[in-house]
Amino acid sequence: MTVYRRVRPEEMRACISLADEVFQHEDFRTLIPKAYSPEHEQRAAHFAAFEGNQPVALVAALENNLHVGDAILKYGYIGTVCVHPAARKAGHMRKLLPMALDSLRESGCSLAMLNGARQRYGYFGFAPAGASVSYGISEANRKHALAVSPERRICFAPLRQEQASEAWQLHARQPMRAERPVQDFLEILQTYRRVAFSVSVNGNFAGYLACNASLDTIDELILADNALLQETLAAWMDAHAPKGFHLTVPSWDFAKHQQLALLAESSSISSPQQMAIFDFPRVVSAFLTFKKQLLPLPEGTLSLSTGDQGFTASIQGGNVLVSATVAPDASRFSIPNAVTALFSPFAQSLLPHAPAGWLPLPFALPVADEF
Repeated sequence: MTVYRRVRPEEMRACISLADEVFQHEDFRTLIPKAYSPEHEQRAAHFAAFEGNQPVALVAALENNLHVGDAILKYGYIGTVCVHPAARKAGHMRKLLPMALDSLRESGCSLAMLNGARQRYGYFGFAPAGASVSYGISEANRKHALAVSPERRICFAPLRQEQASEAWQLHARQPMRAERPVQDFLEILQTYRRVAFSVSVNGNFAGYLACNASLDTIDELILADNALLQETLAAWMDAHAPKGFHLTVPSWDFAKHQQLALLAESSSISSPQQMAIFDFPRVVSAFLTFKKQLLPLPEGTLSLSTGDQGFTASIQGGNVLVSATVAPDASRFSIPNAVTALFSPFAQSLLPHAPAGWLPLPFALPVADEF
């Protein structure tokens, strides 16, 4: 008999062993230390299918707060979705994922996120959301468009724990960010075995970055002064990536786009996270208000219904107003398609009558905040 329930603390070791085995003997304690190091293994809620006293399928939900401009949204990140090979095709995820999502709703989350195959998770209300831009920085860019001032010596070194508070302060200034406790900041940057570096200028701390182990993909680069961006890229190429590298930038970070769009060899847009929305009015209000802080938006109205819930958003007199009421002529979508219509890079084509510039709503998280 299979029993589906929340995992107890004393069962975590068996659950981590299951995940290690399913993901080809990965060591989850070092892969995602923010959730599976010995001191943090109770941080996420885990739900498992048990046969006897052994877990055969597992889902986890890690709660956090997302700062979106001046708003704070509580959210959950779904991760460690796995089934033992001998227990597959038994419908375990049809039981476990709703349990995890219900726990997030009950705890007051407005939305959930995960990474995975679109159609697999679309059944549970998820769809790709947001956009990140990957810029390709080439040798030709370095030669012709990037230069380092002789007055500045930009260096990189592994980020040390004693520098974490300075890096955390820079992160805390970002207008969209997931909360990261300062004492866990370095550990969080090392999610999925990313490598964290400090950036110094003439010996003074000037920022930090997180990249993959081969040092050719920078997932997060935060500088105290974006005027140093191009010199920092040149210095990184000289020190660690002479053949070129990629830099990922969230769609809302206009200060970086204004420079990189004019010099990068290539660029591509992706939506690495999927989103499910539990509270459309609250989520739309936060993200539309944030976009209005980034760009001037025209007055207007947009109404959308998913059948079970919906919203009407308007900008009047410079104020963003969002209610749970649905207009008679509201656009109608399933929940996952509504996420796509609001957050996809191509949202305006799905809601062509939306006021110009409102869509897509800006969203992106770096790898460090994934689960």
